[in-house]
Amino acid sequence: MRGHWNAKRASTQSSMKPNDANEPRWGIKPAPPTPYIKVRVWMRHATDGGHQFFPAYRPHLVVKGKETYWGIWVLSITRSSYVGMVSPGEEAELEVGLMYYQEGFEYDDLKRGATFEIREGGRTVGTGIVLSDFEW
Repeated sequence: MRGHWNAKRASTQSSMKPNDANEPRWGIKPAPPTPYIKVRVWMRHATDGGHQFFPAYRPHLVVKGKETYWGIWVLSITRSSYVGMVSPGEEAELEVGLMYYQEGFEYDDLKRGATFEIREGGRTVGTGIVLSDFEW
């Protein structure tokens, strides 16, 4: 029984061939490039609801005066007191990816100079300002 399963598995794997030289073996295509923006953030102190975070952190940005939640993720921390981490009460500069950027959902409110809150659900954990328009 076990030998039969392995033989079947081997034949299935060998039949999965790329369609051309640039396509990955299993038919999974690489993700398209993601636009990103540069921001400066001020995290709240731990007593006010702030907490530390690392790259890959995925909060929402809400532009002041609007209630649209823009999904982002932290690509890199470019300036911080600690390497690769932002602590409560700290100011830092980040590059953040625009998670859902596509036609019809273009993050129009996040332009250079826009101020925003960093939210996790209904809880505000920091504030910030956009330093650059989006780049690819």
